[in-house]
Amino acid sequence: MGASYTQVNRLGTEVTKLNETRIETNIRESLVKQLPLRTLCDYQPFYGTGTAANVAMAPTLSMTTLSENQTTGNGDVTATFTLTDRTLTAALKAVDVVLTKQALEASVGNITQLIINAGTRAGIVTLETDFCALYTEAPSTAPDHEIGVQGGGWDWATILAGQELLMTQSAPGPYAVLAHTSDFSSLMTIPELTEAQIFGRGVIEQGANLDTGQVYVGNNNLMFYCSNNVTQSSGNRNMMFAKDGIGIRMKQDFTVSIDRSRLDVGERAIIIGMELWYAVGGTRNSSTTNKYIVEILT
Repeated sequence: MGASYTQVNRLGTEVTKLNETRIETNIRESLVKQLPLRTLCDYQPFYGTGTAANVAMAPTLSMTTLSENQTTGNGDVTATFTLTDRTLTAALKAVDVVLTKQALEASVGNITQLIINAGTRAGIVTLETDFCALYTEAPSTAPDHEIGVQGGGWDWATILAGQELLMTQSAPGPYAVLAHTSDFSSLMTIPELTEAQIFGRGVIEQGANLDTGQVYVGNNNLMFYCSNNVTQSSGNRNMMFAKDGIGIRMKQDFTVSIDRSRLDVGERAIIIGMELWYAVGGTRNSSTTNKYIVEILT
């Protein structure tokens, strides 16, 4: 038991630097690691039971100029206020890795950290892929929110056209763009982005998230994120969207759990389980008429 305890203790302590929140019990350790994308959209925790989250869509209201003999009590400016919902359904994503006592003993270096890093990336890819697939919600008619051409690349006119479509729908900012990484060089040739200060615009930030591999360029009003998980189907199906156009409801953040209860019996292994439980989807209009999303084909 002494040797086994040493191994379990090593397994438990070598993953601590990945923790933002650590939960320990007698047989498992859990890690909660925050995922990206939450800053781009309407992100909220998933409260309550069940797997369906209803997102209310507020109707548009207008005001009336009152004359001297008009009052709200006479019904001159009353309006019917009716809320409609869109439903986001949470899905549980998970993977378990069985690490036998022999494998743990034979490993060179911290094999558990490699597994957790790979699981973290798998969680990011899963959520990002679901998020990127929402380009299909952009309406194709009345209004047409599908712009660009296959192989056309990016230019300033395309960016302005996307912003104009969202502004026409009174979509509140900020706006964001998810573009395929193969378009990054095209984006970096746009002077209005790379030389923003010369054009009298706000400072443009450029950088990369080393944990996720995402690269970005932009500012607080319009941020571009590049991802390999943008859908590729007869071109890159990029999208521009308002923050209120897409929602994430997080039922359980990305979590790593280590079950050591079977180390000395049965499988004689430690099981590293990784899971993520969330709902992601459009939060305006319908699944084919979301006027807060613009598809940009390149």
